[in-house]
Amino acid sequence: FVTKFEEVVVECSGSKFCVATSAGTTGLHVALEAIGVSRNDLVILPSFTFIASANAIAYCGASPWLFDVSEESWTLDPAMLARHLASETEQKGEELIHKPTGKKVAAIMPVYTLGMPANMDEIVKIAKDYNLPIVADGAAALGATYKNNPSGKLGADLTVYSFNGNKVVTAGGGGAVVGTNKNLLRLVRHLSTTAKVGEDYHHDKIGFNYRMTNIAAAVGCAQLERLVEFVDKKRIIQET
Repeated sequence: FVTKFEEVVVECSGSKFCVATSAGTTGLHVALEAIGVSRNDLVILPSFTFIASANAIAYCGASPWLFDVSEESWTLDPAMLARHLASETEQKGEELIHKPTGKKVAAIMPVYTLGMPANMDEIVKIAKDYNLPIVADGAAALGATYKNNPSGKLGADLTVYSFNGNKVVTAGGGGAVVGTNKNLLRLVRHLSTTAKVGEDYHHDKIGFNYRMTNIAAAVGCAQLERLVEFVDKKRIIQET
């Protein structure tokens, strides 16, 4: 059921590859590890989010660099982001350095607040200008769209969903990491399965036991069959 669950999440998210995880939080952590966030780095994060976003950054030994959100969307304000990157960072070799602290800025983590995608066109442009990877916290965003594109196809290097009991669809718990880079998703899978190499108990990295259980995936598969129905009902509620 885990394999089937991943296939359906790929279809629903509009992405190409998926790795199921034990929770949205563990998905965020392993995604940050996969893109190279490490101790003493900074990760750009909106201040309006659930604690899991900041916790995942802290698990890497890094710290959040907090930014306010846009009034109309409650998501990361790209204009503020652009201003502060221009005034507070400098390029040193291949690294972007935060001048007040001397720390490397390692990534941007936009949060799709309550399922509302951030202004990804502008955020992706800024990320490219500064050569920063994007890990999107799309915890509640499966089924959401941005300019007619599904939430897993908005330009983030990795997007992470949650299947906790309060999300659009649930597996009773669990998460998923999606993206279009096959090698990057292969690394996510490797890290989330204890970084085991071969049939013997050899491990080439510090890995994590973050895989979704088969039972949770079975529940998730059944719920995903009703994703369109659930999203339609939420939109009706929003309109009324």
